Amino acid sequence: MSTEQENKQAITNTQPITSTTTTSEQQMNDHVMDSDSDGEEQTSSTEVQKFDPIPREKLEIDLESPHLDLAHHPHESIGAGYPLSINLQFLDLTNCRLKKIENLDHLVNLQSLLLRQNLIEKVEGLKGLKSLVHLDLYGNQIKRVDVNELNHLQNLEILDLSFNKLRHMVKGLKMPHLRELYYVNNKIKEIEEEATKGETDLPALELLELGANRLREIKNLENLTTLKQLWLGKNKITEIKGLNTLKQLIRLSLQSNRIKKLENINHLTQLTELYISENGIETIEGLDTLTELVLLDLAQNFIKQISGLDNLIQLEELWINDNQLETFKEVEKLVNLPQLTSVYFRSNLFFNDPQYKRKIILILPNVTSIDGFPVIKK
Repeated sequence: MSTEQENKQAITNTQPITSTTTTSEQQMNDHVMDSDSDGEEQTSSTEVQKFDPIPREKLEIDLESPHLDLAHHPHESIGAGYPLSINLQFLDLTNCRLKKIENLDHLVNLQSLLLRQNLIEKVEGLKGLKSLVHLDLYGNQIKRVDVNELNHLQNLEILDLSFNKLRHMVKGLKMPHLRELYYVNNKIKEIEEEATKGETDLPALELLELGANRLREIKNLENLTTLKQLWLGKNKITEIKGLNTLKQLIRLSLQSNRIKKLENINHLTQLTELYISENGIETIEGLDTLTELVLLDLAQNFIKQISGLDNLIQLEELWINDNQLETFKEVEKLVNLPQLTSVYFRSNLFFNDPQYKRKIILILPNVTSIDGFPVIKK
C-alpha cells in the first residue's frame, strides 16, 4: 500500500499503489494481520496462485510495442521463449512463478517493471535499467537487499518492497528522485537511522509506508523533511513522537497501534487526513492547531466525550464510531463545523435509539452521509 483513498480507499496503501489513502475499516482490511509473536511467520495473500502454464506460441508479442504484459503466464525465467525488445518501457511479470531477476540488462528504456507475487529471493540483475522509474517487488520472498544494486537506479521514483520477509529497512539508499517507498507487511522492528538519511540521500521522498510491521517506536524520521504521507498503521507503537520536523505532512496514519494519548502532533499544521482508529485513546486533545484537517478517523477507541474539535472548520468527514459516546449531546458539539458532511457514529451507546438517524439529521442538517449511507431528505 499504503496504503491508502486506499484504506478508506485503506488502510490502504495505493493508494499508493500499496497503501495510499483511505478510511479506517477499508484501510485496515487492506493490510494483512501481523503476528504478535516475532517468531511466527506472517501469513499473507502473496502466495503465488496456481495457473496452468500457457504455451509460448499463444503469446502474441508486438516487438514494436513499448508495453509487454505477461502477468499470470508462468514460466521458468525472464525472456525464456519470448523476445524482450530494447524498446520496452513497461514490463509486467506479475505472478509468473519467477525465482530470479535476469536477462534485463539491455532494457535501457524500461521505465516500469512489475514483479509482484513471484518467488524472488534476491534483488539482482537491475544495474542496466538506467531509465527505471517504478520497481514493484511486492509479494516475493526477499529477506535482504543489496543496496548497491538499487543505487544504480538513479531515476527511480517508486519502490515497493511490501509483503516480503525483510527484517530491516534498506540502509544506504541514495536515490535523488525517489518519491514513494513501501515496506508494508514485512518483519521490520525498528526505523534505523542509516535507512532514513533523507536530506542527503532521499531528498525527494514524499511517501513512506511501514504499515503491518513490528515497530514499537517512531524515531529517526527527522531527516525526511519532504515527507507528505507517513503510514505506520498496524504496528505496536505506544507513543506519538519523533514527528517534529515533518511539517509538510498532509496524511498521517497511526491506525491499529497501542497509543493511548493524542500528543505531539500540534505542529503538523498542514495535515488534511489523520487516521488513528483502533488504539486506546480516551480523550480528544491536541488537535486545535490542525485547522486544515478534512478527514479525522478516531474510530474504535475509548472516547466518551467529543471535545477539542471547534477549530477544525475544514473538517468534512469524522469517523468516531465504535467508541463510548453516551448521548446525542455529543453530536451537538459538532454544529459549528460548517463543512462536515459525512459522520460515523454507529456502535456508540446511543446507536440503538430508534430515532438514531433522524436525530443526527436534525442536529447536523448539512450531513449527507451517516455511517456510510446517503441521507435521503424528504
